[in-house]
Amino acid sequence: ADGHRKLSGATYPFAKLHETQVLAQVRQALAGAAALKLHAENLRHLVETVIARAWLAQWFEPAPLPQICDAATGDAEQGWPRETRSGDGQVRSLARAHANDDAETPEPTAVPAPAIPPEVLTRALEQFIHRHYAHWCDETIPALGGRTPRQAITTPAGLERVKELLREYEDSEGLQCAAQKRPAVSYQFLWDALGISRYVVSDAAATRHLR
Repeated sequence: ADGHRKLSGATYPFAKLHETQVLAQVRQALAGAAALKLHAENLRHLVETVIARAWLAQWFEPAPLPQICDAATGDAEQGWPRETRSGDGQVRSLARAHANDDAETPEPTAVPAPAIPPEVLTRALEQFIHRHYAHWCDETIPALGGRTPRQAITTPAGLERVKELLREYEDSEGLQCAAQKRPAVSYQFLWDALGISRYVVSDAAATRHLR
């Protein structure tokens, strides 16, 4: 904002093993959005949604396995031995796990962690979006020339720009819900909060609205 970074006011703690995965998801989302030429406000919203979704997923999805490396050489380990030194001075193996030995590795019997149901994910994101945009109508927005949405809609040009911004939010959500195969979160609450219609109205009706 205004050429510098600001904290959003929300904190999403992640386990260390999820750090690389979350960053990769954010970069992938930004790369996919580049062709759409979204406004900075929409890119921020997109990143916030990806991070919130990843934060929810870490409680339901199994954690990624770390890469085990030899401490001396840095080479990837193919097996993990458990050894002990006997009374005669000899080192003997107690157990050994072979990561790539299919013949000696039993089939996994654990039931995989269930994915987040689409409806549950949508409800969680809806609560997040409603909290995040609770004061949006009265916050200054760079895309509106530093005015608040409520101030901007008092002019015909400002009203159209606010509508464009809301449609961009909805388009961004449409891409996200399609990628995540879940119901879309509605932004109708912002239209209602400003008392404006998404449809084109006559000049006379617009004049009455601005009075």
